[in-house]
Amino acid sequence: MAPPVNDPPVSVREKGGRIVVVFNVANVRPNSVQADVRASSEEEPAGSVHVTFNSVSPNRSFEKHLVLPHSIEGKVVHDVQSKSLTLQLVKADAAVEWGQSWLKAKGKAKRKSEVEKSPGAGQDVQPPAKEPVQDPKASSRDEPESHASAKEEPEPMEQSAEKAEAKKAKETKEAKEAERAAAQEAEAKEAERAAALEAEAKEAEQVEEAEEAEEAEEAEAKAVQPEKNELMPESSDVPNSKAGVKARARRGKKSKAKEKPEEINAEEGKAETIKQPEKEEGRKAGTKQPAKASETSSKARKAKDADTSDLQQVFGEALEWMKPQKSGLLKDYPLVPPSDPEIQRLLRDAHAQCSKDLKKATVFFRLAGRKGYLPAYLLLAEQAQIRQDDPLLIDSMCALLTAPDVQKQLPKGLLSNSAMQLAALLRDPKNKREAEAHSVDIERIAKDWPILNVLKLSDSGQPKTRHSKEETKTKPEQSDFQRIKAAMAVKETPTPAQNAKRGAWKDDGASWRFVAQVPELTTLSKSKLDISKSDMRLTGPDGCVLRVETPSSLDIDQVEATWFRKSQQLEVSGPKSSLVEQLD
Repeated sequence: MAPPVNDPPVSVREKGGRIVVVFNVANVRPNSVQADVRASSEEEPAGSVHVTFNSVSPNRSFEKHLVLPHSIEGKVVHDVQSKSLTLQLVKADAAVEWGQSWLKAKGKAKRKSEVEKSPGAGQDVQPPAKEPVQDPKASSRDEPESHASAKEEPEPMEQSAEKAEAKKAKETKEAKEAERAAAQEAEAKEAERAAALEAEAKEAEQVEEAEEAEEAEEAEAKAVQPEKNELMPESSDVPNSKAGVKARARRGKKSKAKEKPEEINAEEGKAETIKQPEKEEGRKAGTKQPAKASETSSKARKAKDADTSDLQQVFGEALEWMKPQKSGLLKDYPLVPPSDPEIQRLLRDAHAQCSKDLKKATVFFRLAGRKGYLPAYLLLAEQAQIRQDDPLLIDSMCALLTAPDVQKQLPKGLLSNSAMQLAALLRDPKNKREAEAHSVDIERIAKDWPILNVLKLSDSGQPKTRHSKEETKTKPEQSDFQRIKAAMAVKETPTPAQNAKRGAWKDDGASWRFVAQVPELTTLSKSKLDISKSDMRLTGPDGCVLRVETPSSLDIDQVEATWFRKSQQLEVSGPKSSLVEQLD
């Protein structure tokens, strides 16, 4: 069954010599638009335009027959937009004004008739076959009404056009007011949404600030905790005398590395009992400390204040070797245990392999360091220091000091001690190969720790490239070869008197040519050939080798000399001067 045909809403605008007809239908299919211009007839003296098109979403069919009040020129141009279809008509007479009454009055009447009959036929508007058949009994009763309606039917066209225009203006006004109200509602909704988003953002910021404040409070409490633990005595451990208090204070100033694990655990329990009432008092007072402690400072404090009890809780008794050391790199710098379970597993495996296979332990330590736990390099360096393995110690130090963000994770004093120990190892002559292998890392480390620049001042610790070694080897070999060759070639030093008789100038007509064998000359790098108007001299490293008088007609400015190394032959040629030829 074919879809029903709809009558589209139409509006018209007159612009000079053009008439613009707008169909207010959204999503018009461009390929479905057909605008046929029909010729004039008895009922349509100026012609008409029949328009059909379809729309997408929703899928509908539209049809409109426009009876023109005046004739037009050319074809009808149509343009499809997102919410409308536009037809452009060109007036045959641009001075005539069409108005808007022709569109609804005649167009609608013609539209209803065209639906019932075929287009182009010249039949009546209402065919006689479809006239209503009245009941004879009711004819007498309906006669006065029919007369009244007949009187009311003749209505002027202008009045109907004015009513249509007023109705259309009212509809457009209502549509504009509806659009304005919808826009105001949309703006109000957007404002409410923006206010809700701002409120959520403020709440999130307040939550973040509260969390940062709590973290800062915990970090500062941990920083103050050792001092309170060391200075707060108990009645069971310390007597009430002043001497006991002073002794406890002196012992508290010592480093944690020299304390026993039992004392540390006992003091930690006391600190927790002291810390709880302090937190309750702070909450009652309602005071909040500003969250100004950065992540770097909190990490540094945690690195300094970490206790062996925390290490035992994380790793158990298997990592007793991570306790504070009495000597070495980790003196006064206890390490912070990692929180990643995978790194914890790597450190356990490394500790288990330290006594069995140091190579496997080295692999585990390096994996932990590459995953972000930089203290693993320090643990590896300590194992290398215990076994006096300098190459492994240098490698671990270089890996630690060249790691990114190492100064944010470890204390500066610990890194400074590591750089000093690395410089001392590299200055040792037996570690010369290691210094050459890590030359690139040493240059990077020297930018942050200038103590490594001392290696550049000493020849023993300065790394050399392969190119410099090859040059030092090839230079003495070349000089020895030249010295041996010169000794074999020159057995007797010739005198200038003997060489003066060798060779002679030959006249080739327009030029002079001189050829001589000089076996005493081994190389041209240290020889010299001088040509003047009086004579020609060849001087070698041992003195004058050849001396011959030059012809008077030789042009010495254009002389060319050639040396043949295989035959040890010298050839000199040059043209005769043009002035002598003219005189001859």
